[in-house]
Amino acid sequence: NSPFLRLSHRPQSQILSLSSCLSHYLPLAGKLIWDPLDPKPSIVYSPNDAVSFTVAESNADFSHLSGNEAFPPSDLYPLVPELRVSDDSASAVSFQVTLFPNQGFCIG
Repeated sequence: NSPFLRLSHRPQSQILSLSSCLSHYLPLAGKLIWDPLDPKPSIVYSPNDAVSFTVAESNADFSHLSGNEAFPPSDLYPLVPELRVSDDSASAVSFQVTLFPNQGFCIG
């Protein structure tokens, strides 16, 4: 499935749906923790954790990015949210909705 959606519906309804869905998966709001003695990271959730959510706007060519023609991967970098990272942990997930005025939006 493509992360690009045409504006046939209001983005607010998809955002509320995403928010509702995430409330059932609390570990996604947690952090990946690396214990030096364990070769695998673990996900740790605490009640104050939250999922980072960014709303952005882009003047990029929506048809180009959502089409079937090849383009440099770097064209997608502004559509990908950043994860909070420290020396011993990282956010488990982060979301970004990028609006393309009068064209559509994508969820990254």
